[in-house]
Amino acid sequence: MDLLRPGQDPSRIADYQLLGRLGAGGMGQVYLARSTRSELVAIKVIRDEIASHPQALSRFRREVATVARVRYDRTARLIEASLDAPPYWLATEYIPGPTLRQEIVAGGPFPAAQVRALGAELAHALAGVHAQGITHRDVKPQNVVLGQEGPRLIDFGIARSADDIRLTATGAAHGTPGFTAPEVLLRDETSPAADVFGLGATMAYALTGRPPFGGGAPEAVSYRAVYEDVDLEGTDADPALIALVQACVTKDPAGRPTAADLAMRCEGAHATVAQTLVAGARRRRSPRTRTAVAALLSVVLVAVSAIAARGWGQSGDETDARSPVPVEASSTGESSWSREENGSLDGDPGERRAYAPEDVRWKSAADAQEARLGVGACDRPSQGLSQGSISTSVVYRSGSRKADVRLSVDGAGPQRLVVGVKPPEARGFGYTTAPARVTSQTTALVYPSDFTGGPAVTLAGDWTVVVYSATSDDRSTWSRLSCTGFRAR
Repeated sequence: MDLLRPGQDPSRIADYQLLGRLGAGGMGQVYLARSTRSELVAIKVIRDEIASHPQALSRFRREVATVARVRYDRTARLIEASLDAPPYWLATEYIPGPTLRQEIVAGGPFPAAQVRALGAELAHALAGVHAQGITHRDVKPQNVVLGQEGPRLIDFGIARSADDIRLTATGAAHGTPGFTAPEVLLRDETSPAADVFGLGATMAYALTGRPPFGGGAPEAVSYRAVYEDVDLEGTDADPALIALVQACVTKDPAGRPTAADLAMRCEGAHATVAQTLVAGARRRRSPRTRTAVAALLSVVLVAVSAIAARGWGQSGDETDARSPVPVEASSTGESSWSREENGSLDGDPGERRAYAPEDVRWKSAADAQEARLGVGACDRPSQGLSQGSISTSVVYRSGSRKADVRLSVDGAGPQRLVVGVKPPEARGFGYTTAPARVTSQTTALVYPSDFTGGPAVTLAGDWTVVVYSATSDDRSTWSRLSCTGFRAR
């Protein structure tokens, strides 16, 4: 991500504070922004040539209305759009993490088991939106983000709408060469089957690390997509997976599996190894599984520690994010808070020190490929909520001195939670935040700035992140809800 350019980039768009430039796409400039509720969003400001074309803008409004209907947990949802007067923009959910293309370029092709898992997750996403009468229209590695909760599809329909303006002038076909189905190239027929073709080509790319129909001029790549076989040369995938990818990219759309069928076939006899997938937590897993694959080592994020304080202190017994720094284990085996009467100069009543009855640790996966993708697990099962579920994720960039922690609660109402971060070999609760009321809205924290006394991430090794809950009103008893972590390098 790049810094905002003084005099060229705005500092705000509507109620959103801009934090940096994520890049430029077919529509225009894309910014990372923070909402008044402290949510991170991606804001796309539409190019002038789209805004000045009445028919194209009318069609774009219809596309945005369609995308607004998408409500599926494996996609990036549309949050807000302003299309009544220039500047025209839209805000979508921000998914921190590298794209599939970036990950393949950096680390090479995926093992067959991970490609199966990738295909299953993305096929589920397509099946969900196809059931709503929506097609993606541009499935490709650049539109797959490897987020903390697994791969997510972005840019539903909108990229197609933007391309309409650019490609009408040149007379070219819609879509991305090598990932666009033959019927789209030949007859401009867009359907769910065309999305399956794009997903099959994306799986081929993940298997080989090469463009599925070769490189070169767009016309040559598109010709091969229409008339030649997909490139799967040299892969170590099992014959069943090879046949499945080939079925997805068959020339006749009637011969391709549906997205729902593809998901089932990816999750078939060989899918027991699908837990190796790229970035973690499916939404309805058990707390241990959901948080086991949480850290992404290659994602670049802006430090926005100010968002951690928003939504905190909603009742008289909550404070801001500057409170306790518990680091040791109790010899009595009891969990407790004790206040030290050494109030700070700014009126803080004093630090609180917590003692834990156990010493849970997170450890990175032994497999090098899995470890590179942030896979790991804790040595003790999480307790979880009695009702609902808690989602916890950590984003760490290799070589960084900080880590981003995000958590939310689903289906259980607000919960009073504390997050603790433990450096390698540290015992006890770790360096913690103040108690915070966490809801379904994501709470974002930055370690160490929101964890009083916490050292910067300079020590190499496995760091543990634990979420605790107060199980009594007087805070005398605490329970561990979930555990995740990251490997610092």
